[in-house]
Formats: sequence, structure tokens, C-alpha cells
Amino acid sequence: RLQRLVSQFGCMETALAFAKTRSAQPAQFAALQASVQDLTRRDFTLSHLRQMLTIFPDAYTIEWAWKDDKWNVAVSFCMSDDSHRDSQHPERPSPTALRNRKAEFQA
Repeated sequence: RLQRLVSQFGCMETALAFAKTRSAQPAQFAALQASVQDLTRRDFTLSHLRQMLTIFPDAYTIEWAWKDDKWNVAVSFCMSDDSHRDSQHPERPSPTALRNRKAEFQA
């Protein structure tokens, strides 16, 4: 079961990094959810995201955002160190930082 969460975390990282190449705005959970489910062929819910944040609390910044006449969950990478940012897309981690984040999650 933990291996499934590790796989979902890796897919979440990929989906969020891809979303950040298109927009500096926080990504909507619904869009990330669809991507993770497509990649893993498994259900991905807010409960899974909550489990990830229990294991790795500094992975993401979560915000509730009012959009399209309803509340949505917006997700961003939590990054405090500029040296770990992608030089072309500073709102996302570098490829090395993404690998390190996955290793930290698995530890």
C-alpha cells in the first residue's frame, strides 16, 4: 500500500511540474487528480494527498481558492531555497530537486 502512495507521489510531482511549466499560478487539485489517475490507473483523492503531506509535510503548499463559483484546492510546490529552483521555470523545482524530493518521500 505504501508503494502505491510512493508511485502516486512521483506522478503528482510530474503532473505539478508540468502544470508549472504552463502557469505560475497554483495548480487546481482536480487537474492534478486527473493526471495522477491517468498515470497510475488508480483512484487518487484528497485523502491520498493528505497521506503524502503526513509523510512529507513540506512537499506542497495547499490553498483553498474560490474559482468557477465553488471552492477548489490549489496546490503548489513548497520551496524555500532558490538554489533548488528550475532556472527556466523558477516556480518549480529543478530535475535534481525533484529526484531528491522523491528520495526524501521514500525514506
